[in-house]
Amino acid sequence: KLTICTSCDEFVGTTCRKNAGICHPRHPDFACGTKEVYTQHYTGEYLYKYSILGCPRRCVEYVRITKWEKNVFFCCKESYCNSLSVKGAIPYNHLLRK
Repeated sequence: KLTICTSCDEFVGTTCRKNAGICHPRHPDFACGTKEVYTQHYTGEYLYKYSILGCPRRCVEYVRITKWEKNVFFCCKESYCNSLSVKGAIPYNHLLRK
């Protein structure tokens, strides 16, 4: 059975507004990968911006923090890795602490 990975690319409140991310898991990991992008608020907290779906050959989970942005990479073996049922509710303009 061939799995197709899909994701929500943009949330507004608890509603998915943009759902364009689709890919096929690849050998050898057969995992869906999601990159979440957060920008840093002037208070030092992080604001969720959007998500990008990918199906890399090797999926690695990690967090990368730069001066103004935080990227969170994670993997799963099912579609909608970053859906609200998996992540929990993401309030619109929610500030995420470091």
